[in-house]
Amino acid sequence: MTPKQAAEQWGITERQVQSLCSRGKVSGIQRPGHAWLIPKGTPKPVDGRTKQANAVDGGKKMRSTADAVPVAEDEMNRAYQKRLQLFIDNMPLGCSLRDKNFEIYDCNQAVLKLFGLASKEEYFARWRDLVPEYQPDGTRSTDKMEQCIKAALETGHASLEWMLQKIDGTPVPGETTITRVKWQGDDGMVVFVRDLTEVYKYREMERTVQQRLHAMLDSSPFMCALYDEGCNVLDINHKVESLFEIPDKQVFIDNFHSFYPECQPDGTPSYGKNFELLRLAFEKGSMHYEWMYQTLDGKPIPCEEILERVRLGDRDFVIAYVRDLREQKEMLAKLEAALDNAKAASLAKSRFLSNMSHEIRTPINAIVGMTSIGKSAPATQGKDYAFEKIEAASNHLLGVINDILEMSKIEAGKFELHNQPFDFRKMIENTANMLSMQIEEKALRLEVELDGAIPQIIIGDDLRLAQIIINLLTNAVKFTPHGGLITFSAKCLRQNDDLENVIRIEVADTGIGISEEQRPRLFSAFEQAESGTTRKFGGTGLGLAISKRIVEAMGGQISIESELGKGAKFIFTVRFETCDAETVSAAGAGNEQRKFFEGCRVLLVDDVEINREIVMAMFEPIGIESDCAVNGVEAVDMFRNDPKRYDMILMDVQMPIMDGLTATHHIRASGIEWAKYIPIIAMTANVFQEDIAQCVQAGMNAHLGKPLKFEHIIEKLRMYLPETKGR
Repeated sequence: MTPKQAAEQWGITERQVQSLCSRGKVSGIQRPGHAWLIPKGTPKPVDGRTKQANAVDGGKKMRSTADAVPVAEDEMNRAYQKRLQLFIDNMPLGCSLRDKNFEIYDCNQAVLKLFGLASKEEYFARWRDLVPEYQPDGTRSTDKMEQCIKAALETGHASLEWMLQKIDGTPVPGETTITRVKWQGDDGMVVFVRDLTEVYKYREMERTVQQRLHAMLDSSPFMCALYDEGCNVLDINHKVESLFEIPDKQVFIDNFHSFYPECQPDGTPSYGKNFELLRLAFEKGSMHYEWMYQTLDGKPIPCEEILERVRLGDRDFVIAYVRDLREQKEMLAKLEAALDNAKAASLAKSRFLSNMSHEIRTPINAIVGMTSIGKSAPATQGKDYAFEKIEAASNHLLGVINDILEMSKIEAGKFELHNQPFDFRKMIENTANMLSMQIEEKALRLEVELDGAIPQIIIGDDLRLAQIIINLLTNAVKFTPHGGLITFSAKCLRQNDDLENVIRIEVADTGIGISEEQRPRLFSAFEQAESGTTRKFGGTGLGLAISKRIVEAMGGQISIESELGKGAKFIFTVRFETCDAETVSAAGAGNEQRKFFEGCRVLLVDDVEINREIVMAMFEPIGIESDCAVNGVEAVDMFRNDPKRYDMILMDVQMPIMDGLTATHHIRASGIEWAKYIPIIAMTANVFQEDIAQCVQAGMNAHLGKPLKFEHIIEKLRMYLPETKGR
């Protein structure tokens, strides 16, 4: 019998037959080098016993194998079962065989390893303990299992990913797959269980990476969108929600063309241009341009857009990076406006310097010319005429210089208000009297109306308020033709319990008026309504700008109502505090006490002779006597020689040999008792705040700015001289 014949007769493969022969399990099989024959038709044994017999054929001894076939088949079955069990036990998946009621017949070793079990018997007895009562989502585990079993019996296959647990209670994420099989004539099931612990770790790592990527994208200042070759938005970061004021990014993904205006700023239709730019990005790999988006309500959003082609798998995509340019555009517009303003300011200052050249040279020419005429005039009348013109030109020049210095102080941030009680009506009366000569020269009528509700004594900076009113009245006089009307009114708008008052003041005229386009420039520094105004009417163009700053510092506002050819009305409001009864009484008593200066002597210290002469001339009408020193050394010596001779010292600051600050220090430190108290008033052309602070620090009581004005000197005399009377 050949191996092939044996395999056919026994129902096994030739290789299996040869394996049996090589191990000596059967004999009588024809192999190379052997002549063992088994009679054809030998029946296939069915029992497991082995019998041997001897046969003699042609004088040769032969071994019979008729009874060896059952032994071979039994051995092969056991070998097959052993190999099969080896395969099953070493599978990476847990595997068990169950009937249709899910009762276990058998399981492999992977199941025991997965759940930490010692034996199959333990698994058979406790397999229900390997499933928690509830899943992480709150579902009962038995419900999930029953659904999976039902699906497997109906369709032949079902899979379930759920949470299992080891025998000690340790959670084990797993995947259970059930396959329906025929078993012992009925439906059964093969159940595979896969441990997903590593898969879950990988998923968690992947989720963490995804979260990090999304966090970086969502916190990016750019909107990032992913486009496919069909120009569809596949995904986008959450920046789109804040950029376009939408509740969810899906709104943009579903209908991103709604966020395009009909046309771009250059007039190109947005829809077609968008497709063209994306197509070019797919071809060239990159594009960079500005693009106009809009919100759903049509508000424009200028953006910078960068397109970059990327390769994902075997396909090309385009990522769009979009940056909001609104802040940049606004900043650029502000910078351009600032540049325009700077250019306008530069041009205005150039015109101002040109005007100032004219304004300064004109009175200087008058002063120089009239000085020559006065010197050469033989008669007193001619000299008086020259002196009048010199005085007028000097006052004009002083006004120009004062305006320049005042505006310089305001722009340098050194402008301050000095509030004190004053008589409002008297201040208005004095201010109007100062302009009475100009009003009479042009035959103008000035009507004044004061509200009786305005308190007599209020607290504020009367000099600054008077400065505003003088500026407005001077303009009214300047621009009102001969015989015109000027009205001045003051009304109390509000008086609170906290003694604060809001006063509204109006100055109206019947002059040339101001056109609507000229009004915005009125309150700007170095500006007048038109360039010809300066040449025709004079002025620096600073008066209204200074007035506006003072009004705002007083907590008010200033405006104008005017039409060209119909006059102008300037309106401003200011805030003041009302004095209580004690303050009013003290102010009245103080004014009465400061009326007489006779018998007072002042030590006047100045190195410039003309300055000394001016002050002495001012002292003469009010009966004040004076001694003069030309430098600090002389002043210190004169005071030490007879300290009680002097009621006050007027001290220039900048002098040769010894300056006024040093002289003041020596006087205060002289050890003389009266030196501690005598009022020392600075006289200097240095009028900035730091200059005043230096004077006070040196020991001076107050400060007078040059050029000196009579009313300012009188104010200081009234303030300090009465205090010296009782020494």
